[in-house]
Amino acid sequence: MLEYLNEAVGSGKPNWECDVRLVQKYLNRNSFITHISLMENGRFCEETMRAIIAFQRHVLKMTFPDGVVDKLRLKLSNAKS
Repeated sequence: MLEYLNEAVGSGKPNWECDVRLVQKYLNRNSFITHISLMENGRFCEETMRAIIAFQRHVLKMTFPDGVVDKLRLKLSNAKS
């Protein structure tokens, strides 16, 4: 089942609770790479931001990770995991 974000997640973004929880869920699926395990509580915090950046750096190979997950990036990262 594909799941979609309503709005972007990250610093300065709407960070709807359901969207943050979904991002946390996908990040936890890759915690063996990022070495960051998150509580899936729907709250955007510093730890969630660090996990997003680690994921962007190590999985998506972004040279300059921005700590933002939008609809397209979630779809692409879901395909990689």
